[in-house]
Amino acid sequence: MARPTNRSRRQAPVPFIVPDGLSAKRIEFEPSEDNRERDHRLWKDKVSFLVNDVLASIIAFAVLLALVVFSFVTLVRASATPEDKRFATSMLAAVGTAVAGFVFGKGKK
Repeated sequence: MARPTNRSRRQAPVPFIVPDGLSAKRIEFEPSEDNRERDHRLWKDKVSFLVNDVLASIIAFAVLLALVVFSFVTLVRASATPEDKRFATSMLAAVGTAVAGFVFGKGKK
């Protein structure tokens, strides 16, 4: 789940000139957020996470799975032409390369 933002306290640099004899260390802003607004914000964050991250991953996985199943069916089907089998083999190689690149690319970060 996406990390909720820390809205309870924000620190900002002092953007104005401080008169002589006074010092300003920091300015703190505390937003006035009641429970209903907080619940709505958290619900929005959850829906955003589900739609943007989870749903996109599920769709990508489904497309890859469909390509792999189609390729395997084409390879084992006796009536498939040699050209179809070569195309299915190249699709499997492309999907395998993409999956390997994704897995090992994530490991480097």
